[in-house]
Amino acid sequence: MWLLAFIGFWVLFAGWTFATPYNGGLDESEHAVRAAGVAHGQVFAEQDVTGGFQNVPRSIQPGWCFEVHSDVPASCEKQPGGDETVSRLHSTAARNIPVYYALTGWPLGIWPDWHGILLSRLLNGAAMAAPHNAAIQ
Repeated sequence: MWLLAFIGFWVLFAGWTFATPYNGGLDESEHAVRAAGVAHGQVFAEQDVTGGFQNVPRSIQPGWCFEVHSDVPASCEKQPGGDETVSRLHSTAARNIPVYYALTGWPLGIWPDWHGILLSRLLNGAAMAAPHNAAIQ
């Protein structure tokens, strides 16, 4: 029963994974920057009062085309990828504990593009689906 519930929740999350454009979820790019930093070996970020800085491929940075524009669809956001130039990007998630980002964000170390984002989302979905089903046993 646990496995069936896990698969069901994970499939729902996978649907969201493929339907949502980059940064379509609340502060996704902030967490993607942190995950890419950890995946590239920068476990401890240079911190400031609002988060910190990670040295990651520039392709992770979103275009910010729809966040404050209610008349612009989220599909205007470009898919990450292409520019692997290492850049110093700010992230409000830079103070977060790196263990979770190492477990779910490691694909961004290999593919700092849309494929890495999708795989990281799927790993995150699996991590979220598993503990929520523990009561089903």
